[in-house]
Amino acid sequence: MKNPRLERYTSFFPLISIFLLAGTFVLPFLTYGAESSCVKCHTNDQLLKSLHKPPRVIMEEGEG
Repeated sequence: MKNPRLERYTSFFPLISIFLLAGTFVLPFLTYGAESSCVKCHTNDQLLKSLHKPPRVIMEEGEG
């Protein structure tokens, strides 16, 4: 014998479980991407200057 109350809520179970799985596996990657994005490093002047060391130019060499 089928329970009408149970039948009404069984259609929501797959939908709820999909949202829970998506929240569990997708949201952490989105928040990690926000913290380690290119914009965070490429807008930091001090960090960019620390990554690049200009070459030493010796004035004795060259034309002139």
